[in-house]
Amino acid sequence: MNIERKKDYPKSIFKYCHLKNENYINNLIENEIWLSNPLGFNDPYDCSVTFDNDKINEILIKNNIKNILEDFPEDEISLNDKQIILSSENPKEKMLSIIHSTIQTPVGKQELSNILNIESPKINKKITDNFNKLYKKKLKVSSFSEDNQSLLMWGHYADNHKGFSIEYDIGQMPDDENLKKYLFPIEYTNTIYDITDYYIDNVINKNNTRPNDLIQSVLYKSKSWEYEKEWRFVITNTECSDNVVKVPKPKAIYLGSSINESHRNQLIELGKKNDIPIFQMQVDDKYYKMNIKTIEELEL
Repeated sequence: MNIERKKDYPKSIFKYCHLKNENYINNLIENEIWLSNPLGFNDPYDCSVTFDNDKINEILIKNNIKNILEDFPEDEISLNDKQIILSSENPKEKMLSIIHSTIQTPVGKQELSNILNIESPKINKKITDNFNKLYKKKLKVSSFSEDNQSLLMWGHYADNHKGFSIEYDIGQMPDDENLKKYLFPIEYTNTIYDITDYYIDNVINKNNTRPNDLIQSVLYKSKSWEYEKEWRFVITNTECSDNVVKVPKPKAIYLGSSINESHRNQLIELGKKNDIPIFQMQVDDKYYKMNIKTIEELEL
């Protein structure tokens, strides 16, 4: 996977987790992260792509004309004329013009006109929507953040501060470590990622080129989500057939400010057993922010 990262790795990344079931606890125990399919994301625009339908339809028409030209011997349409037709801005009109000047019989002209009047199949929203769903099924994703003190993310992803977050030390990981190797920053933008060229090369022309476009498209989100400072672990089904992937031991675990006592004790015990430092988030008395406290500080 050869994708250029547009920013340097952060020192650490954080995984926000809820405790509505045992999944995140089990992943933590096994040193794994859960991989999700983008079809289930809460943002309907997440991992979506857009197409230039006009450009794609032009290619479909040109390919149709190219197939027609291959049936004509050079004594009827020269190789030079074929090249002129295919390089024209409007190959359909150019072909009609050249052919009508070389073929003289009314029957022949009528037959050619009938052939060229057959419209190429046009791409439409249903086709692109189906493709959108198909390519999303090929990917697996896990999301992280540079920010461990976001009130919004503690509310959204950690069950209203009743969950926890996990810190992974990216700065100390070797580059070939899977978590780091497949980790990419999200780019926040106002426009949906355009996958027209990938569609033309791979679906229409079947050249199997631009494979990274599928991955690249997952790394764009609306500017509305910019506060998340997201980094995304992205892998294809061919690279990982399971729904989990092994990761290094966490650098630290952070308990939500509203975590219940049983979950708090469970995670503290887990941290002690595996030599993972445990901290707890605490609501500031004066400002809308979170403070990080050690367990020992809170017990004083």
